[in-house]
Amino acid sequence: MNTLIKNMRLDKTLSVKRNVCAVFTMLFSLLSVMLMSTATFAMSGNGTKNAPYVIKTYDELRTVLLRNCYAELGEDISESEATVLTVGNGVTVHLDLAGHSVSIGKTTGTKDSAIKVNGACLIVDDSGENGSISTSGVLHLFGFLPNEGGELIINSGNFSSETQAVIRTYENAEVTVNGGSFKRGKNVVSAYNIYAAGNSKVTLNGGTFYGEVCINENADFTMNNGTIDSLVVETKEMYETTVPKRILLNKGKITNIILIQNEAKVYLDALLNRKSHFEVGGVKKEINARVYTVENGESLFIVPECNYITSVNVELKEPKYGQTPDLNAIIKTDNVGFYDSESVMWAKDGHSMGDSEIFEAGHSYSVAIWLSADRGYAFSTNGSYVPLVDGTLNGEEVAVNKPYEQDPSEVIELYRDFGYYDPNVTQIDVKVEEPEVGKTPDFNPEILTQGCKFQDYTNGQFHNGISWWDDSDSKPLSPTDTFEKGHDYTLEMRIVPAYNATFNVKNATINGNSVEPWGSNPVWISYQFKAGLIGDVDKNGTVDKKDAATLMKYITGAEPVLTETQLESAKVTDSTKKKPDLLDVMAILEIASKEPLIN
Repeated sequence: MNTLIKNMRLDKTLSVKRNVCAVFTMLFSLLSVMLMSTATFAMSGNGTKNAPYVIKTYDELRTVLLRNCYAELGEDISESEATVLTVGNGVTVHLDLAGHSVSIGKTTGTKDSAIKVNGACLIVDDSGENGSISTSGVLHLFGFLPNEGGELIINSGNFSSETQAVIRTYENAEVTVNGGSFKRGKNVVSAYNIYAAGNSKVTLNGGTFYGEVCINENADFTMNNGTIDSLVVETKEMYETTVPKRILLNKGKITNIILIQNEAKVYLDALLNRKSHFEVGGVKKEINARVYTVENGESLFIVPECNYITSVNVELKEPKYGQTPDLNAIIKTDNVGFYDSESVMWAKDGHSMGDSEIFEAGHSYSVAIWLSADRGYAFSTNGSYVPLVDGTLNGEEVAVNKPYEQDPSEVIELYRDFGYYDPNVTQIDVKVEEPEVGKTPDFNPEILTQGCKFQDYTNGQFHNGISWWDDSDSKPLSPTDTFEKGHDYTLEMRIVPAYNATFNVKNATINGNSVEPWGSNPVWISYQFKAGLIGDVDKNGTVDKKDAATLMKYITGAEPVLTETQLESAKVTDSTKKKPDLLDVMAILEIASKEPLIN
């Protein structure tokens, strides 16, 4: 009996312990749920379409990815070191970037990713303009990693990975891209925008892919729309490529790409009355039908649809003695820009020329300008990567070259050799404002000939090598004096060599009028501006029918500009009138019909 009672007490004690454990287990579970709920509901919103969770931290993002919910970013999120974000098994998450960014550094794992979608569905939108998800850091870091029944749908946003594929699929995964932009790491061989591996399914209904898209022979890949730089088909052996997109003329537009077992079928809309072609394993393939089958083992490159640029025009100040090189060229062709901030490169005697150096006589000068085509455009080339572009600089034809280590479909070089500057000056040409009643004399004429400058000479008559003399009053003019009606004026200049030039001057002109140079260094030239004859409208020293014709053009508007001096000479009938008229035309014709007057 004692033994029976002892056993009964023992059973009762064990039963109580079990009940206590069960109670603690339930309390612990309840506490966990309460803690999770507290973390979740610390965010605003309730996870519905009309009231999505607003995410402001990395931990909040991790939490919402485990729930069936709608969520949006409320702030930019950055995490330098983190574990992988995982979309909960069996859940569907609608994530709106809302114009914000998620930046993720390195994470841990051998097949790591920024966001992993296993047996779940992640739908990404961007209701803002610049929403993005980007990753950087260690190898095997992928933007998204759909796997084992995972489904990823991207409608909009910007996605990039510095080290690996932006999207990488594995077994039984599905990816649908309806929009957005995708950029993979530069100079990384296997950093594809999308890597469709295994028995995965990828459908592109839109989106822009800056770089290669790669598909495995077992993947189901369909492209209905969108823009890609090139497509790589992997067959039995892994194929990696850094080959840039080929330069293809007269190509067709890709409308669909489908993989069937070990064959890739490419559907194209060929341009009317033209053959289209693309590259297979680096060999050009002509397309005479709408379908081309890629055999097992081949690698396929397809160039995106684009517009080809066949001519470019640039304006640039040409070398001039004493001036520094022009670094601010102007591109006159649409959809073309400069390659970088140092695209205008001058050379002196075959060596790089400094930005502050001046042009001097006795040296040779050249300029190279690197230009790049806007996205959606490409420079035309032939099969040997030689540019087929006509280039002009200041309206003159120049050489168009392939820049060093550049794809000539994207970047070209305009090159012009200005040749050797002869330091020997034999003619001097000067342009000056002619005297007009009431205006001050021009003490800053322009020397049109390089290698010359006005002598730095000033006295009672000359101002920096320039002299104006009133012949009627026999006195010099100062910079503040004004021209008077009916006076004759003489312009005199003292010109010396500049920038290592030497003088052997035989001829000279002032405003196109030949004058006699004298002296060697300085060279003196002068010209007399006469008040002129009444009726001498064209100021050639003669009154004839040409003067009447010139005035008639002015009155009718065909010759809209006459100088004040010309207008004064045209007032034949009344010098006090405001403007000449038809009566003056008739008077000039009458004078010319009798006998031409010569001054």
